[in-house]
Amino acid sequence: MDPLHPHPHTDDIRVVFAAAMRTPTVRVLANEMQAREWMDRVVRET
Repeated sequence: MDPLHPHPHTDDIRVVFAAAMRTPTVRVLANEMQAREWMDRVVRET
C-alpha cells in the first residue's frame, strides 16, 4: 500500500489475496475481532 495514501488500491488487494491463496500458512483477517481471536489462540498455543 502507498503510505502517503492509506486507501488500498485494487491492484494491492489482488496481490495480497493472490499471495494468501498460494501459501497455505497465510491467514487473511478481515476485521479487528478476527485478529484478536486469532492472536488469543496463537498466544495460548505457545
